[in-house]
Amino acid sequence: MFKRLELDPAAVVFVNNWQYAGSGYDNDAERELAAYIAERVRAQRLRKYVQEGDNAMSERVTDAHSQA
Repeated sequence: MFKRLELDPAAVVFVNNWQYAGSGYDNDAERELAAYIAERVRAQRLRKYVQEGDNAMSERVTDAHSQA
């Protein structure tokens, strides 16, 4: 990688300090916003597949939505 980028390995500093901060949402407002965004994305996908005439994919999106 360094040769390809023409970099001197001694001149590159890597900082790696990853720490798990948690998962999920902090409050109900964040959960509601995430649910709204997910629903909107599903609806947009469904409209796209219907407009393109991809019935098989639109059925998959609809089925996935009804199971969620």
